[in-house]
Amino acid sequence: MPKTKLKGKNTFVTTKKSTVSSSRTLHKNTKSKGASESKPSSALYICRSCVWSEEERDKDGKRQGEYLFQNIKQILQSCSDGESIVIRGVYCLNGCKSPCNVAFRGSDKHGLRYSNLAPSDAKLIVDHFISYKNADKGVVHHSSTPELFHNKLTAKTPPPKRRQ
Repeated sequence: MPKTKLKGKNTFVTTKKSTVSSSRTLHKNTKSKGASESKPSSALYICRSCVWSEEERDKDGKRQGEYLFQNIKQILQSCSDGESIVIRGVYCLNGCKSPCNVAFRGSDKHGLRYSNLAPSDAKLIVDHFISYKNADKGVVHHSSTPELFHNKLTAKTPPPKRRQ
């Protein structure tokens, strides 16, 4: 059974395989654990505020992005492949005209934002993120990329510069 820690508005679910956070507080909390754990090598960001449509922003009081976040969290909790995955639920990835949005970020890797995704795409998102995480420089060959993602890359940012 995963341990759940509640801190104010933030909820963290920690299992042996993944760490789930709904804010940046997780990064701040891990700084004291040592340099190797202070910054994850890769993280999956999910926009929790993405709407269903302009006409129907919420369903049952939840936005589409929140459903996607919960679906991904559920998949990671049942994942048995031994991957260590960090996900962060955030409240905007600046792709509001094309919800749902997710972003992949990693040390020494290009950041990628994908748009026009749905909560039902959660398994493919996790699988593609694992490929990104394991790929050199985050480059996943087009033939290895699930077809769902072929026309949904809406932003690519250069790797962050290392501080000296």
